[in-house]
Amino acid sequence: MRCAAAVHRCGSFSGAARECGLTQPSVSAAVRRIEGFMGHPLFERSAQGVALTPFGEAVIGLIEDAAAAADRVAAASRKGKAAPVHLAIGASTLVPRSLIEGLRRAARAHPRLSADSLALSEYDLLDLQLQLETGGIDAALVPAVMPATRYRKREIGSEAMRLVDSPGQPHSGAGPVTAAEASARTFVLMAPMCGLSLFTEAFFRSAGLPFKEHPDRAASYRELEDRVALGLGSAILPESKVTRQDLVGHDLVGPDGNPVVMRYRAYWRDDCPMAQLIEEVTRSLGAE
Repeated sequence: MRCAAAVHRCGSFSGAARECGLTQPSVSAAVRRIEGFMGHPLFERSAQGVALTPFGEAVIGLIEDAAAAADRVAAASRKGKAAPVHLAIGASTLVPRSLIEGLRRAARAHPRLSADSLALSEYDLLDLQLQLETGGIDAALVPAVMPATRYRKREIGSEAMRLVDSPGQPHSGAGPVTAAEASARTFVLMAPMCGLSLFTEAFFRSAGLPFKEHPDRAASYRELEDRVALGLGSAILPESKVTRQDLVGHDLVGPDGNPVVMRYRAYWRDDCPMAQLIEEVTRSLGAE
């Protein structure tokens, strides 16, 4: 309807295409569909331009009224649309990109959200706890080692953990490494409240095994790998954080004989206004 009304106003298909922001073939196809529906041509086409047929003269007023009514309905719909919903999500730097992208997909699939509804920021664990407690974020995506007993939670994914050595280390042969074998190594850690440090300490503590720690801590995952490459010690890293090809990686086996994994969870406050929405989004994320 809009295309036919525009052709009449502009006197040409090319002018109507410019007005509607479409290509000329698209406008022509739209007019042909209307003509096919009505069973009569609306326009006579000639080298001089287009003119209404007698049938077109009889119905063009109705077509213009219908196009204007459709525009009014669209405007009213936009005006009456509910205010956009926004979710502020904080993510640990340990959380892999695949889970972040999964969250975006879950948001796009939710009827009240879109990818633009998410405000995603990265924090360390201490900042995440502070932001969650003070309402600075609606939910936190973190490794399961974060102490957060007072919050609602849902597991959203996991990934294998790798023990990495430098090629010159005496333990750098191929094959999986058990917890007992790992405890003989010296480990390079990050900041005390970093999720990776908490995981490494909890891993050996749960196995009832001691472990040796290098006195200097790394400030980033890249620096951690660099220190391992220099032969200062070994490290336990999520598979997604192992980037250096010159390091020797091992599957890590727990005391129960199963591969060791890092589990990730979403945490949110029960009194958060977005609690139900977070529940729905994280449920679909956990089901991926």
